Amino acid sequence: MLNDFHDYWKCYGGSNAVIKSSYFWIAVLITAISYNTWLSSGWYTLFLGTFPSLLGFSLSGYAIWLTLGDKKLKEILIKKKVNHVSAFLVINASFIHFIILQVLAFIGLFTLHTNSIAHLVKIINLKSCNLLYNLYLFGVTTFNLFIFFLCIYSILSMLAAIFGLFNIAKAMDKLQN
Repeated sequence: MLNDFHDYWKCYGGSNAVIKSSYFWIAVLITAISYNTWLSSGWYTLFLGTFPSLLGFSLSGYAIWLTLGDKKLKEILIKKKVNHVSAFLVINASFIHFIILQVLAFIGLFTLHTNSIAHLVKIINLKSCNLLYNLYLFGVTTFNLFIFFLCIYSILSMLAAIFGLFNIAKAMDKLQN
């Protein structure tokens, strides 16, 4: 699994590709201006029902791309190199990227929905120890922030994959004409 992740990360472009992505920074902005949402309890229910369908749709779209793509175009994409990686693998890594983001976001949403940490905090009376209670609150807030960001970023990354497909369609059109 780690080798697969390493291969995907290399083909995607690594941290540089993420940091240079306008979708990443738009997600940061949306997360920042939506702080009132992710600071409220139960915000995750907004996304929880949507992500399984979104993930299924994404996997289906990726499977269709792999099976129905034009053979001639795939051969051209395999031969074209972007930073020593075929353009075909770069496009596939983009799909994998937004699917991984969706999976991580869904796991985070599920964890927020099903965890019993708040109940345990009450049982052990963590409020009696200010430092531990403040660390707990910081951890909860940080996790909510991160999962909200992942949800927004994964949705925006879908746009990147869609535009990638559009670019492929334009290339196919160019090949035919």
